[in-house]
This record gives sequence, structure tokens and C-alpha cells, in this order.
Amino acid sequence: MSARKRRLDIDLLRAIAVGTVLLFHFDFPGMEGGFLGVDIFFVLSGYLISLHIKEQRSEGRFKFIDFYLRRIRRLTPALFVACLGTAIASFFILPKPLLEEFSRSFVAANLYVSNIYFWSTANYFDTGSIFKPLLHTWSLGVEEQFYLIWPMFLVFIPKRFGAWFVLAAGVISLIASEIVLNYSASSGFYLFPFRIFQFATGAMVAYITLPKLNFFIRQALLLIAAAVIIASFVLTNEFTRNPGFSALPIVMAVAVIIALNEPWLNKEHPISEIWGRIGLVSYSAYLVHWPLVVLYKINNPAELNIMQAGLFVVVSYVIAELLYTLVEKPTQKIPLEGYRKAWIGWVVLMALIAIGFMFIAQKRDEILGRDNKVTVASLLDAIPPNFQAYKDFKAELATLQAADKVEKTKKIVVLGDSLASDVNAALAYQALGTPTEVGILHSNCDPLAGEAITVSVPDLYAEHPIPQTRQAGFCEKYHEAFLGSLVKQSPDLVIFSEAWRRQALPYMSETIRLVQKNTSANVLVLGVVPAFFPHPNVAFRDVEKVEDLNAAAETKRVKGWDDMDPVLRQAALDNNAMFVAKRDIVCPTGPCDILSEGQITYHDGMHWNRSGMLLFGKRLAERPELKEYFKKK
Repeated sequence: MSARKRRLDIDLLRAIAVGTVLLFHFDFPGMEGGFLGVDIFFVLSGYLISLHIKEQRSEGRFKFIDFYLRRIRRLTPALFVACLGTAIASFFILPKPLLEEFSRSFVAANLYVSNIYFWSTANYFDTGSIFKPLLHTWSLGVEEQFYLIWPMFLVFIPKRFGAWFVLAAGVISLIASEIVLNYSASSGFYLFPFRIFQFATGAMVAYITLPKLNFFIRQALLLIAAAVIIASFVLTNEFTRNPGFSALPIVMAVAVIIALNEPWLNKEHPISEIWGRIGLVSYSAYLVHWPLVVLYKINNPAELNIMQAGLFVVVSYVIAELLYTLVEKPTQKIPLEGYRKAWIGWVVLMALIAIGFMFIAQKRDEILGRDNKVTVASLLDAIPPNFQAYKDFKAELATLQAADKVEKTKKIVVLGDSLASDVNAALAYQALGTPTEVGILHSNCDPLAGEAITVSVPDLYAEHPIPQTRQAGFCEKYHEAFLGSLVKQSPDLVIFSEAWRRQALPYMSETIRLVQKNTSANVLVLGVVPAFFPHPNVAFRDVEKVEDLNAAAETKRVKGWDDMDPVLRQAALDNNAMFVAKRDIVCPTGPCDILSEGQITYHDGMHWNRSGMLLFGKRLAERPELKEYFKKK
């Protein structure tokens, strides 16, 4: 399609979509809902691809092989160049564990299954998104799966029923999306079946013809659609359910604008030339913007200010113009006729190069001639993968516990989230050979008795960072069963260990009282864990000497949570319970022990790895509040 034949209103929607995504990723204030730009792209793709297939079918010219090859020609050259450039930069910039993770995503991106890859690796211990230079390619995976399946769907259904089948697919997908969000937010977000309704909404526009509307009705509809789009961006944030029903307003608004095909939006004038150009290079801009900010934040993890965000927008579009001019535009001129095998071979070559890079990444230190001298970088690179560190320690602990023949006459139960899991494992190791058993009552919900909470549970979790806690009924059930579940374990000592949230603190005193009343157990509250965000591998990358790591840890730790410890201490004192600050365990003499016996003690920003659990567990067990439980027999 030539630039002159392009619909400028669609280019305007493309410009809005890519612009909002860029501003969202560049930490621009007020753009928390900018990720909805991807939803706009999905609606546009549904419309354009369905219209193309419908027109070619009506003319008897549609061929599956040509359709797929056009998609390959349109998408893969720019994608590969962007990925390869990112790979080369990552080879020199990323810490070793992050480089190895990147190399796997490089393969997934070039096979257009990165949405499935990132979905499969999404869990509580997953590497933060800001460390994944190709995370944004998840949407390209969804698009490519749409391109693969949709033509077969449209071609093999009778023409007269086409619109009805598209509508049915959209409705089923929308309902499925809303349901799956109750069980797995990552599935709803990443996986194609739960995005079909967005493509189908665009496709419906290709099948319907609006009746002739007068000027005022058209303008009113345009105004309403624009208002809905703006409101969607403003009212949406990271805690909003997406996609599902919450995405429907912006999806429908975009469809209305496409269906109206308003003449004045498609009239060429200086302003339309600007948005037309932005729309033209939107694909390249989308490809290059995210790797830029990720690779920058590896050494500069703080949130971008407005000046920096603006600079990143400019740099992204400069590079996008180069990518469009030098790669996208020339490759579109290569004919399909006579080059079909070459394009298929190109796809295979892309995959082979990505796989080759995966093996090269594992040998980076050898290739760059880095010696085996212990440095800050080598210690940080040796931090094990997040979840694997905990799994390995638990497996080791299980073997040791099986061989422990000491009768268990005392019971400690640790309450809380993944930080409770850390303390549980750390103390269970110290309990080997003692008469004490260490159990756990784990949940991502706050460790609160339902009777202690005086607000609605949905309000309590409205801004919880873990989507599961915001699912209807999930935490309600946990809080209702909290005391009963604890009583069943017959604890002698109850320990609270949690990634404390301010929203939970007002209900801690009453929860402690209820725990004491129902169990007759002693209660120990552990304070806020010293945290090193976004990850030790990034936070300590600028420390020059190994011997300076612990001293630097006190300045690197998150200070914004310090005010919660006095509140927790008071809640404990009000009920004659005990309080221990985790800062006194991790940072007993001022400097925080981020390094112990040649190993980093954390495996991410706030969780202890094996060396940390051994060191900090020993210190906890030696505290006066706990010492009696860990006397060896």
C-alpha cells in the first residue's frame, strides 16, 4: 500500500498507540494506562488483516502462502535487526544471568512465541520486567499467532456467515478472558486466545457498513470515542484488570473511529503529515524503544524524569526512522514472486542465529578473555536464578530433615508471604538436631485474622502488587480460615514474616491479640527486611571493590520502609508480644551483610539465598527471643 493510499485516521490511531506505550515505558507522569496502546494495535490488526483477506477472497486472489510470506516480509527484517542490535549491546552490558535469560528470549522473539515464553516464566520470583530487553515482543507473538490462525478461520467458514463467526469468536474470547483473570492474570495478558476479542472487534468493522450518518452524528460519535480513549488511559493503571471487560471501552472506541472513516481525519494537511509519519514508523519505534530504556536502567535503575523521558522519545524516533528507511522500506520492495524459498530460508536463518547467540552468551567471559579473579561483577553474576535458589535449598533441607531422628516436641509456625518462606527454611535448618519443628502458613495475602480487618477485603487489596490477591474471593477465604488453620498446627511460637504493606499495619495489633487468644502461643513479629532494589545485580554494579560491598549495602538499601518498623514494634508491645527488626539481623553492626564468606546473601531485591538463609537463620536462632527453641539435644 502506498503512503498516499494509507488511511490517515488509522495512522493517527497508530501514532496514539505507539506514543502512549513509549510514554508509559519511559515513566512519563500520568501515563500509567499507556500499555493500552497495545490493545489499539490489536484492533487495527484485526481490521486491516480481515479487510485484506475479505477483499482478496472476493476477487479470487487469496493464497495462504502469499499471505504468510507478506507477513514475513513486513515484520521479520526490522524485528531481526532490532533484536540483533539489542543482542550485541546486551552481550557487553547485561550481567551474566540476565544475558543468559535474554538469549532465550531472543530465540523466542524470532520464533514469534515470546508471549508464550514470558508467560511460562512469569511467577512471583520472576526477573523484573525492567531487566528484559525483549519483553515488549510478547505483543508481536500474539499478532503473529493471529496472522497464523485467522486466515484459516475466515477462509473455511461460509462467506455469508463470516460476520457471525467473527462475532461469536470475539464474545467467547471476551468471556474467557474475564474468567481467566480470576485465576491467572498472566495467562489473560500474554496468551492469544484471551486477546481474540480485540482482533475480532476490528474484524467486525471489515464486515459491516455503517448507514449514512449526517455530519453532527458522526462528530458526536467521534467525540465520544475520543473521550472514551482518553478516559481509558487516565483511569487505567497497573492494578486494573486487563484485558477482559475493562479493555472493552477502548476497543469499541477504536472500532467506532475506524468504522466512521471520517473525511476530515483523512485529509492531508501539515498536522496529518506529522501523525501520518509517526504512524508509518510506529512498528520500528515500538521495536527499538524498550531495549533502549532497559539497557540504560541496568546501570541507572531510578525512574526517569520528564527530561530523560523526552530524550528517550526523541532517540527512539531517530533510530526508528533509520530502521524504517534502511530496513523496513527497502525489504517491502522485494517481490514475493521468485523469492518465496528465500523468505522461508530467511526465517530459518533468523532462528539459527538466535540459537547460536544463546550458546555464545554462555561463553561470554571466555570470549572476552575475562579471568577468574574474584570481582564485584563476578560475585553478582554468581547470584543464582531467583526461584531456583529457594528450591535447591529446600531440597537440601528435606534430605537433612529425613535423617533427623530427634523427637519434635515444640512447634514454631511462620506466617506470611515469600519472606515467611525464607524465614521458615532458615529456621528449619537451625532446628535440625533440636526438639523443634518449624512449620509455615503461607499466603500472598496479608497475615491478618479476618475478624481484625475493619475495611472490605477488596479495598484492602486494591493496590496489592500481586494480581492473585485482587481476585474476587481469594483473600476473603484466606482471612476467614486464618485462625482455624493456625490452631490446627498447635504452635508454641508464631512468627510473622512478611513484605509488609502499610495497608495491613492498622490490623496487626488485633490480629496478634486473636492469635494469642486462640492458640496460647507466644508471638514474634519480624520487621521490614532490608531490600536492595531493583536487584543486587544492578544495585551494587557500581561498587568497585569486593571489600566495600557490605559498607555500600547500608546506603543502597531501601529507606522508604523504615517507618513501618516502629508501627509493628508498637503492635507487638501492646499485646506483650516480641519484636525483632530484620535490619538488626541483616545489618547488626551498621553495614548490611550483603556478602558473606565469598557469596552474595540475596537472590533478588528482598529474598535470601542459601548463604543468606544460613547466616541470617543462625542469627535469628541465637536471639534471646528464640534461643530456647534451638538447643541441640
